[in-house]
Amino acid sequence: MKHSHGEEFAVVRGGTHHLRTPATKGHDQPCSVLEMDAWPHPWPRPAGSGDRVTLTGQLCTPKDVLARHVHAPGLRAGDRVVFALAGAYAWNISPHDFLMHPRPGSTSWTLGAEGWGPLTEDERERKLTPQ
Repeated sequence: MKHSHGEEFAVVRGGTHHLRTPATKGHDQPCSVLEMDAWPHPWPRPAGSGDRVTLTGQLCTPKDVLARHVHAPGLRAGDRVVFALAGAYAWNISPHDFLMHPRPGSTSWTLGAEGWGPLTEDERERKLTPQ
């Protein structure tokens, strides 16, 4: 979490080098915050103090903005941000290895009887394999 000129920023792991669409199209990527309880560090957990935050990536450019003024009250370091509607080409048009940052993980989710949950690799293969 960073504060500058009266605005709060959350620097996420990754950025427009993984999800190029917001910078290319000039829009704010739809997203949701998943609160995570675990905080494995001995120092205090940074948290936002307002209701709105601008989500930026870790690149050294002012253009590495994923979404501006996102409603995310109480966003804390270690919470997860899930970007929706990324589209089929968002990953393909992104310069993944720019500045040699690590590539993000990817999880497929499905809506089941008990709500949303991640697919196992076997379930993912069955859904993606033509019958």
